[in-house]
Amino acid sequence: MDSTKWKKLMDYHHLQQMLAQGVSKAEIARKLGMSRKTLYKWLSRPESGFVDWVEDSVHRRRKLSVYEDFLLTRLAQCPEARPALLLDWLKEAHPDLPALNRKTFYNYIDYLRRHHHLPVPAVNSRQYLCVETLEYGYQAQVDFGECTLSKAGGGGQKVHFFVMSLSRSGYLYVHFQTNPFDAYAVVQCHEAAFGFFGGIPQQLVYDQDRRMIRQENLGEILYTQVFHQYLLSRSFAIYLCRKDDPESKGKVERLVGYVKGNFLAHRLFEGLDALRDQCRAWLARTANVRQHGSTQKQVNEEFEIEKAHLTPYHPLALELPEP
Repeated sequence: MDSTKWKKLMDYHHLQQMLAQGVSKAEIARKLGMSRKTLYKWLSRPESGFVDWVEDSVHRRRKLSVYEDFLLTRLAQCPEARPALLLDWLKEAHPDLPALNRKTFYNYIDYLRRHHHLPVPAVNSRQYLCVETLEYGYQAQVDFGECTLSKAGGGGQKVHFFVMSLSRSGYLYVHFQTNPFDAYAVVQCHEAAFGFFGGIPQQLVYDQDRRMIRQENLGEILYTQVFHQYLLSRSFAIYLCRKDDPESKGKVERLVGYVKGNFLAHRLFEGLDALRDQCRAWLARTANVRQHGSTQKQVNEEFEIEKAHLTPYHPLALELPEP
């Protein structure tokens, strides 16, 4: 019998013995080295059902064991990596990867961490407020980020990125470049995002970014000349996040953190074209097929509904003034 299976069966019988002796569930969990959640899961299964469940879990683990070396290498390189990020790396490295049950994969990562003594290090996580569900096609959020990526031959490369997300569906567009954004590039990114979505939302939400905003005086916003000229050609409304207000800015800032944590984390820079190709693949493979954190619905399925509510996109022939 498989040693893992044998240990689980022995632990199960030990659990039942302690329970019959009146040992508290908290003490049983401590002695067996398992979480209370796992303990209650075990208790919910009769002995015959538990044996079948152990057989099935061992079989699923064997199917994933062919990827164990890859996953252990990535865990050693990035001990704080969450299961979702590890799954994306696995899909990227193995395009022919068969369909995996997400829960099964997460359980396997938990097993690897426990078996190889690779605990998740404590990290500071930023909290965000819950976001109300908006109407389809009503709003998109825009922000800019930057990140320094390591190069295979040594050294680093700073990359700058633009991200736009449709608020209802969560569908993302991301653009990378190695030069800082100027107003011209910002306009071009807007047009590329609208083309990618196939339409334009009613409202865009921005941080008060210097690339677009010249100054603010008693609530009157003066736009840079280039962006002002662009706004004359497009009909979307604008909402500006208040400076240094986490309740106002948190939703927009979260986009940058998502791209950094789920795509750029521990990624080597192999050239700008390669990075853009990798990002397009990531959007199709992971970001735009994920379950939306607010609606709990599949992003790509919601996008199919949302795009019908966007204003149809027609490219502009822009003649912009010098900044």
